[in-house]
Amino acid sequence: MTARHSNFFSVGDVVAFETNHHELTGTVEIIDYRGHERACFKGCEWSYDIFVEASPDFDDEPCLYKHIPECDVRPE
Repeated sequence: MTARHSNFFSVGDVVAFETNHHELTGTVEIIDYRGHERACFKGCEWSYDIFVEASPDFDDEPCLYKHIPECDVRPE
């Protein structure tokens, strides 16, 4: 079994990520270890659920973006 690295972000961290249409800023709400599923997450071991206060993807309504791979998230 290979050793896993620690997640880079913590619950409550403000982060940025991109969708197909927008760059968004939000707060990490949930951290998931992907384990054997990481191949479908661009090789990332961790993914995050990120809450965005006003998402332009959904008429500026609040939105929880699920399973954003760690390699697609950066500090804000």
